Amino acid sequence: QRFRLGTRWVTATGEICGHHPNVVHLRVVPSWLDALLWPLRLLPPPLRNLLQTRWPEWFLPTNIILKRQKAGWEDEFENEKAIYQRLAPVQGTVVPVCYGEASCPATDDTGPRALVLSDIGGIGLYEDAAGGLDTEHVEAMLLEALRALTNLGVTHDDSKLDNFRLVREKDRIMVIDFD
Repeated sequence: QRFRLGTRWVTATGEICGHHPNVVHLRVVPSWLDALLWPLRLLPPPLRNLLQTRWPEWFLPTNIILKRQKAGWEDEFENEKAIYQRLAPVQGTVVPVCYGEASCPATDDTGPRALVLSDIGGIGLYEDAAGGLDTEHVEAMLLEALRALTNLGVTHDDSKLDNFRLVREKDRIMVIDFD
């Protein structure tokens, strides 16, 4: 898989998510330029954050999600992109980090654009592994996530269980899929 994000062509390997053919789980293949730019990650946080904000394509984590625009879904894609911009204050805690819009080859099912998102991992609330969780704790985490969205003027219109991921490392529920 190869796509353009900002000033960079990114090469990655991975696989399509089985039940969402426009979602691709990818592992970025480091380039020789990545090795040269790696010391930038050691800069003091304020300077590093400034560079990451301006050129996120050079600071991608190893594992990412490429969420491709569905064919004919231009308006929905623009809406999701706008929602991620609005949710910038909670990216990485309540929703995935959005690194920006990428260009990629169109297919029969997808358009030529995609969002590059952080791979938050976790398990969907619909999965069997989520069944043994304390209901009150899950409810509290879910309310916290939804409240964070609402505080930024966003409501999630597709509230099915696979759009909520339990991320145990962060002991929180993160929300995905805004198209």
